[in-house]
Amino acid sequence: MVLDAELPSYVLRDADGELRGHVRQGRDHGGLVLVHGPSTAGKTRAAAEAIWAELAGWALLVPVVPESLVHLAGARLDLTRTVIWLNELDVYLGAGGRQAEALTRLLALPERPLVVATVRAHQLSDLEEEEAHLGSDGGRRPAQDRRTAAMVAGLLGRARRVRMERMFSAAELARAEELREDTRLADALKSAGRYGVAEALAAGPELLRLLWAHTDAPDGNFGGAALVHASVDAARVGWRRPLSPAVLRELLAHYVPSDLRQEVDEALFERSLRWARRRRRGFSRLLVDDESGNGVMAFDYLVDQAQTRLPPASVPEVLWSVLLGAATPEEALELGHHAQRWRQVAVAVAAWRRAVASPVAKVATEAAGVLGRLLMERADPEGALPYLMQAAQDGDWWAGALAIEWYAARRQYEEALVVVGWRAARQGSVRGTRRSLCNVLAGLARWEELGEVVRQFRETDEGVAPAYLLGCVRLLAERDPKGQYQATDDELNELFVGHVHRRWWELRVEELAGRLDDSSPRCSAAASPVSGESADRESAPVADPAGRQERSEAELLAATVGNGAWDRSEAWHALIARMWSQDRLAQAEELLRKAAASDDVAARVLVQLLRLTGRRTESLAWRRERDGDAYLDLTLLVTQRELGEATRLASENDLREDLVELCAVHGLTEQAVALADGWAREGDPSPAMELYRRAQEWERLLAVVPPHAPADQRFVVSSTGVDYVVHALIEQERLADAESTARRLFEAGEGSHAFVLADLMVRQHQPDEAEELLGRMWRDGSPHHALRARNELGRLLIHQGRYEEAIRVLHDQSLAVRDNVTPPRDPLDRIALARALAGTGAVDTAVGELRQHLEKFEPHSTREVWLTLTELLVTRGRASEAAAMLGQAAGSDAGARYALARYFVRNGRPDQAIDLLSSSRDDNRQFVEDMMCAVLLSTLLRDEGRTDAYQLVLWRAAHLNWLEAAMGLARGAEWQELDDVLWAVDASGLVLPDNFRYLRRRVARNDLTLTQPST
Repeated sequence: MVLDAELPSYVLRDADGELRGHVRQGRDHGGLVLVHGPSTAGKTRAAAEAIWAELAGWALLVPVVPESLVHLAGARLDLTRTVIWLNELDVYLGAGGRQAEALTRLLALPERPLVVATVRAHQLSDLEEEEAHLGSDGGRRPAQDRRTAAMVAGLLGRARRVRMERMFSAAELARAEELREDTRLADALKSAGRYGVAEALAAGPELLRLLWAHTDAPDGNFGGAALVHASVDAARVGWRRPLSPAVLRELLAHYVPSDLRQEVDEALFERSLRWARRRRRGFSRLLVDDESGNGVMAFDYLVDQAQTRLPPASVPEVLWSVLLGAATPEEALELGHHAQRWRQVAVAVAAWRRAVASPVAKVATEAAGVLGRLLMERADPEGALPYLMQAAQDGDWWAGALAIEWYAARRQYEEALVVVGWRAARQGSVRGTRRSLCNVLAGLARWEELGEVVRQFRETDEGVAPAYLLGCVRLLAERDPKGQYQATDDELNELFVGHVHRRWWELRVEELAGRLDDSSPRCSAAASPVSGESADRESAPVADPAGRQERSEAELLAATVGNGAWDRSEAWHALIARMWSQDRLAQAEELLRKAAASDDVAARVLVQLLRLTGRRTESLAWRRERDGDAYLDLTLLVTQRELGEATRLASENDLREDLVELCAVHGLTEQAVALADGWAREGDPSPAMELYRRAQEWERLLAVVPPHAPADQRFVVSSTGVDYVVHALIEQERLADAESTARRLFEAGEGSHAFVLADLMVRQHQPDEAEELLGRMWRDGSPHHALRARNELGRLLIHQGRYEEAIRVLHDQSLAVRDNVTPPRDPLDRIALARALAGTGAVDTAVGELRQHLEKFEPHSTREVWLTLTELLVTRGRASEAAAMLGQAAGSDAGARYALARYFVRNGRPDQAIDLLSSSRDDNRQFVEDMMCAVLLSTLLRDEGRTDAYQLVLWRAAHLNWLEAAMGLARGAEWQELDDVLWAVDASGLVLPDNFRYLRRRVARNDLTLTQPST
C-alpha cells in the first residue's frame, strides 16, 4: 500500500503508539482494531499510517459494499498476512445479522487476518446502545434482533480500541508546528484554537459554510445544496448504501424551496450533482463518490454536524417513501427499524411487509417477528398473529411466546399447542417451552400428559430454580380433579425451602400438600438455608427467621470478628443499635473505630454512622482512604472546580449524569448545562433530560429531545413510565400535543402508552374515546396489557359514577392469564372493585372483598388495601369499626400498623402513632410496609425535634432497597410518601453504590435549580 503523495504531512498523534501497538499485536494474533472518535478527528489517516508502518508486505482487502463482507467470508480465500479495511464499521454491520456473522467468521479463520476499522463516535454509541436497549426490554424483542445485537456487542467487546480526538493536544500542536513548511498544515494551524487540525485539513468547517451559503439561495447553487441535505438526511435516518442518481433525482424537487421547484429539471440536476461532487480542497467533497461507482454519500463531517444540532431537525416524510422504493428486502428490514425509531409507523409496516418476502430466511423471520409484535402492541391481533405464527414456525422464540400467550389467554389452547410444538421441535425441551406446555395442557385438561411433563421436569432439571417447577406443580394441585399426580415430601421441601418468599411457603405448603394427597410435608423457616446471601448488608434484605432469640452483647461482639463480611456488618449494626438504645453510643463508636483501623467492613459501618450523625466531612475522609472510587474522586474534582479532569473521569467511568448533578448541586449551573447539552450533541441525551426534568426546565428538555426525535434519543421517565417528551408537554399543560405524541408512540408499537393516551383523553374531556381505547386493549391486546386495560377501564367507570358497569368489568375473568409468579397474584383488582361496590352502597361487601384479598392471596404489600378499607369505613361514619379492624391486625401485619398510625396522625394523636410504631419490630417479611412504618416513625420523631431517636430508627431500619420501593411510590403518584422516603434515605447515612445512585436520581424531582446563585 502506498499512501497518496498529495496528502498533507502526517502529524504523529498521541494515540499512535497505542494504535500501532495494537496493529503489531494483530500481526501474530489477528483480531479487530477499532479506531473511533468524531468525524474529521483523523481516524482514517491514523489507521492507514499505522498499517503502512507496521504491516509491510501484507495484502490489503477493501470490501466495496457491505454485502462484499458476506461474499468474502464464504470465498475460502487464503487470508494469511491480510489486513481487511472497513472504513465506517457501522455501514458494514447491516440488518439481518449477515454482515456481523460474516465478520465474526472472518476473525475466527485459522489464518488470523487482521481487521482494521474506523467508526464515528455517534455511530459507535448507537451500536452499543442497541444491545443495552435489547437487554432492558424484558425479553420482548424478537430472537433474531437479540442474536444480531449480541454478535455486534461481541465484536465490539473483543475489539482493541483506540480513540482519536478532533482537537489536537498541546503535544500534537507542537509536533505540527515542526512541519509548518507544509503550507496546508500551516493554514490549518491558524484555526487550531477553534477547529481540530484534521478537521481544518479535511475542509470540514469550510464545506459546512459553503453548504449553508447556498441553501435555499435563489442566486446560488440551491440545487446542489438540496442534494447534499437530502444525502445528509438519508444518513441520519440510517441509510447505509450510496444514493444513486435516480434516488437523488427523485428527492431534488422535495428539498429545494417551494418557490424554486419550477426550475427543477434534468439540466439543473446534472449541474447540481457536479457542483456537490466537486473536489474542494485535498480530497474533500460535499458528496463523496462511492468506491463501487454506484452513487454518492454525504461527507461524514456534514452528517455529524447535523446529528449534533440541538434541537435535532426533522426530516421530510417523502424521504422515507423514496428510500423504501429503492431498498432491497434486507435494506427494507433495517429501514423499518429506523422508521420505527423516528415514529414513521406506516413506513415501518410497509418496509417490514416487503422484508417478510425476502428469500433470506433470517431477514424474513426477523421482519415477521417485529411486524407481528408491533401490531400486537397496538391491539391488532388479526394483523399480528399471521406474522407471529410465521416467525414462530421459523424459530423466533419470542414471536412464539407472544402467540402462545395471546391464544392461551383467550382459551384457544389448541392453537397455542401448535406453536408450543413448533418451539419444542426447534429448541428442544427447554424450560420455557415446558412451562408453556404445562399451561396449555392444563387448559385442555389433559392431566396424564401434564403429569408426565412434570415428572420429566423433576427428573431432568434438578438444579432448576423452585419457581419454574412450582408453577407446574401448582397447576396439578389446583386443576387435577383426581389428585393422581402427587409430589413427595422431599420434592415439596426442595421446592419451598430457601425461597425468598419463605413466609408464603410456610403458610401454604400444608394446603398444597393436602391437595396433592400428601399428608406430612413440613418446611420450617428455621431449618431453611438462606440462598443468595450478599456480602454487604446494604445490598439485599434477609429476614431473621421468626422466633429467633436475640443475641447477647457478647455474642454480637464476637460476631463482629467472625467469618463473612455480611455477618460482620449485621453484627456491628445490631451491636451499635443495642448500645445506642442504652445511651452508650460513644462507647459503641469507640469500639467501631478501633476495628475500622484494620477491618474494611467496620470502616464501612463507621462511614455510615458518621454520615447519619452529621459528620459528613470525616466520613468522606474515611471513604477516600478505604474506597477511593471514581465517584469520590469526581466529587472532589467538582468541589475543587477542576472540571476538565472531572469531565474526562466521568466519560471514562460512565458518570456523566453524576457529574452534571454534582455541578448543579455545587452551583456550577452554566457548566452543568454546557456538559449536558454537549453530551446530547454526541448522542447521549440522558444527562440533559434528567437535569432538565429535575429542574423543571421543560423548554430546554424539549430542545434536547423534541417530539420528532428518534427513539434511541427517547426514554421513559423511570419513576412514572411516561416518555420524557410526553412528560414535559403535560407539565407545560400542552395536553393536545402530549396526546398526539403519545398516540405516535402507541402506534409505533409501545403498547404501554395506550394507558398514557387514555389518561390524556380523560383530561381533555374525551372519556368515550378513552373507554373505546381501553376496551380495545382489554379485548384484543397482549395479555400483559389486557389485564391492565380491564382494571383501568373499571377505574374510569368508577370515576364517571357508573358503578354497576365497573363491577361487571372488574369481576370479569374471561382472560385465562396464567403465570408462574409465587405467591400467585390476585386476578382481580380488589381495591378498584371495593370502591365500585362502595359506590353502590354495598360497603360491607366491599370490605369483604378486601378482607378476602388479604386472607386468600396474602399480598406482600398490604398497606394500600388497609388504607382503602379505612377510607371506605371512615367516610361513611364507621371510624371506630375501622380502628378496631386495624388494631386487630396491626400486631401481625405491618400494612395495618401503618394504616392505623396514619389514622392516629389524621385524628391529632401523633403520640399514639409513635407508641404504636415504636413498639413493633419488623422482621422483613413485608419489606415495603416495614419501610413505610420506619419512615413514618422517623418523620414523626423528626417533627417533634427528637433527633437522636429518629437517627436510631434509621440506623436500625434504613436499607438501600428502599430506593427500589420508592420507585413504586412514584408510579402511584404518592408524592408526599416518596419525599419522606428520600429524606430518610439521605438522612440515614447510607452510602449509595452506582446502581442505587442511579435509582436515587431517577426518583428525585424538582430538586435542582439552574438559576445562578447570587454573589
